[in-house]
Amino acid sequence: MNINIILEEIIESISIDVDLFEWCNTNYSKLYTIYNGIDLRKPPTEIECPVISLAAISKDPNESQTKVSHVIGVVCEIYDKSPPTSTTSISGVIIKKYPGISKIEEFRKAVEKSITSIDFNSIPDLVGLRCDGIKIDFDTITVFPFFRAFMEVYFVNYFSQGEDTYA
Repeated sequence: MNINIILEEIIESISIDVDLFEWCNTNYSKLYTIYNGIDLRKPPTEIECPVISLAAISKDPNESQTKVSHVIGVVCEIYDKSPPTSTTSISGVIIKKYPGISKIEEFRKAVEKSITSIDFNSIPDLVGLRCDGIKIDFDTITVFPFFRAFMEVYFVNYFSQGEDTYA
């Protein structure tokens, strides 16, 4: 199973996702940019945001196992320089909240939904592939006013004896 085919299917899914279109238009009055790969020396600019970057992370085609595992990295990024909103708690404590904190999670969830809704069984080269878990990290501080969510999406395909796990 070719990890590049998995990347291509994910890109196709998120590039036509109506929920992502609506979310971006509602929150930023524009569509998102998709990168297949990422150059961390030249990260996306505020003009390109919202951004979704994808990259192959790993593949484990070990013939002694009963499955092939693939990991795809997904970086969701928004630019939101909105000032914090203030509320006062019942006890009188002032609470300030940056809108980008909740927006990056909303954006990330929409991207996750697009990825996990792919019907891999309808794609001849990916029959049997399924999402096997997602690890999520955030960076909402060090690159402010950029907000980033990092996902490692784990895919697994169980195979029977005789299949070429290195394909």
